[in-house]
Amino acid sequence: MSFAPPSDFFSFMERLEPIKRQEVLAACKLVSAEPRDVICEQGEPSDSIYVVEKGVVEVLSYSDDRRQNRSIAYLSRGDIFGEMGILTGQPRVATIRACEKVNLRRITDHDFVKMLTRIPSFGYFLCTNLANRLHRITAAASHNSYCVDFGGNLLNFDMILIFQTIITSGQVGELRLISPSNDLTGSFFFKHGRIMFGRFAHLQGAEALWQVFIESPLPGSFAFQGVNEPTVAFEPEAKIDREGMDLLMQAASKRDHFQSQPEPLRKLQGTLERVTEQLTWSNPETAATAEKIWQIIQKRPQVIETIWRRLNVCSLTVAELTQELVKTQQARIT
Repeated sequence: MSFAPPSDFFSFMERLEPIKRQEVLAACKLVSAEPRDVICEQGEPSDSIYVVEKGVVEVLSYSDDRRQNRSIAYLSRGDIFGEMGILTGQPRVATIRACEKVNLRRITDHDFVKMLTRIPSFGYFLCTNLANRLHRITAAASHNSYCVDFGGNLLNFDMILIFQTIITSGQVGELRLISPSNDLTGSFFFKHGRIMFGRFAHLQGAEALWQVFIESPLPGSFAFQGVNEPTVAFEPEAKIDREGMDLLMQAASKRDHFQSQPEPLRKLQGTLERVTEQLTWSNPETAATAEKIWQIIQKRPQVIETIWRRLNVCSLTVAELTQELVKTQQARIT
């Protein structure tokens, strides 16, 4: 294996030799869960690990009397959970609950230990995965314990960790995202666990938040400052004012869905042009945006990235709507 560790389970699988890959796949049992289904409970025996294949799950930590709980993380495609209990011989330390319909790969404790012995590279991958998790937890604890203002290189921090640290601490202040050339690319204002306003690139409101997660990891740096008012006034379109953890769950889900899009569409490559004269659209939730795209390409074909920059929607939405236009043969990409 390369010394550059794979970022998730499926990246690791791509590096395995075909014979060993088949051995891992043979040990995986495909399971699914519906929204709010509990996949495993805090305190129960650690008898298996899980890999998220599709969807998002929530990690919950309960108090000893089970009367209180708090959300501590969201996991999406390629993330692993359950391995710590098997390695330590301890019960599960958290409850895992499905946020939406999820597909998982389950590996029993027996097969898991056997894989560690037969496939040393799996052990190496697991070590780096656990080390990165420990680093994120330690960084978050440090930020919460010692300071209100903090910052760092965006490539060294997971975007969910940054937002989660601010939200769970209940701080009031502004998060600024800065490009490598020292330009302000985005800013978000927080107030007692809620994300009040947001902007990123040309986007405002929740769409700006979705785009930040879709594009992460981002180049540049971030800085959070505890202030009672934004340093630069937000426009009315930038208002979000929603509970932060709910938004993080949605952002993680959108990031997962974005990765399933064809690479050219993720990069907004190609030129979109009309095939039919009239637009036919059945989904009322996206009809307004589809109509705007339709109007943009009315006179002549347009580069998909150019279309996106004229809309206040994240690039995932543009990719999905473009796919639908092509699928229904109302437009084509050249």
